[in-house]
Amino acid sequence: MTLLKINTHYLVKIGRFFASSKTCHCCGNKLSELPLGIREWHCPSCDVVHDRDGNAAKNVDNQGILKIKAEGLTVSARGGIVNLSAMSRKLMLVKREAPFIAQA
Repeated sequence: MTLLKINTHYLVKIGRFFASSKTCHCCGNKLSELPLGIREWHCPSCDVVHDRDGNAAKNVDNQGILKIKAEGLTVSARGGIVNLSAMSRKLMLVKREAPFIAQA
């Protein structure tokens, strides 16, 4: 299971090998390689320039939202979980190797 309910929050597990840094969050184009020393890169498909960490964060966020929707829950525009039993739940996304939990 990739979605765990903890009290009034959800924890979404994102796979360790999910290519969050080298996938363009705008068009989905995936680079074959992106060395760790490169902190900013240009998408050859849609011409957007990405900060490596900012792009990765957006991809992890989008991946978490997809997994939440796959469980039949709805995500509001503010990032909270919306269903009939609770109108505002916090969404927590974490990439498996990350040492912290980010709250949206």
